[in-house]
Amino acid sequence: AAEIALKYGAQELCVLIPSRTLTVIEDRPLAVGRVLQADPQVQLNILRELGAANAESQDVNTIFKMVIEGMHRGIGLERVVLAFIHHHKVAAKFVLGQGTENWKQQFNFDASPFSDNIFTHAKKLGGAIWLKDNELKRISASSDSRPIIDCVGEQECLLFALDVNGRKPAVFYADRSNFGGAIAQDHFESFRHFAVQAQINLCRVSAPKARPISAAR
Repeated sequence: AAEIALKYGAQELCVLIPSRTLTVIEDRPLAVGRVLQADPQVQLNILRELGAANAESQDVNTIFKMVIEGMHRGIGLERVVLAFIHHHKVAAKFVLGQGTENWKQQFNFDASPFSDNIFTHAKKLGGAIWLKDNELKRISASSDSRPIIDCVGEQECLLFALDVNGRKPAVFYADRSNFGGAIAQDHFESFRHFAVQAQINLCRVSAPKARPISAAR
């Protein structure tokens, strides 16, 4: 049932559906200004489901939706995006969090090699990045960053550019917005772990299929 809900974009229902190992989790709307708290049980449940999905070769879009659900509800990151990188543009594919209702239309930014913004930075470095303090200020000062700031604001954030055989086809973006909660080391490590799970599954589905060996004549 959870897989069907994810497939048809109803990821908010997934936490209401018991998995093989989970109890039901009540879905309550996030009050304005309320700091979203991490839920280790949700993290564990979704990681178990990700492990099962990997073993069962689930569709990668299902995996992506499970991952951003884990980042949002499990880790406690208020706003989470998976954006695809195509033709030097980074555009939102899946989003979760308060205030992200219009991000599927607005979250579309330049990611060309000649630009200097948080996404080109993530593509260049690869892996998990925690942008804060002086580095965030330096990148935000670039004129290329203005459309991003207009959309998401200017606060510390977490990024992970997925790597598939040297290509960077997608990037995770997450922050805690301005609800009052700061990003901590635990958030960063858990964010990295979920993103790596997505990368493993993406590499799996992108691997060339082995050809059957013909019988010798």
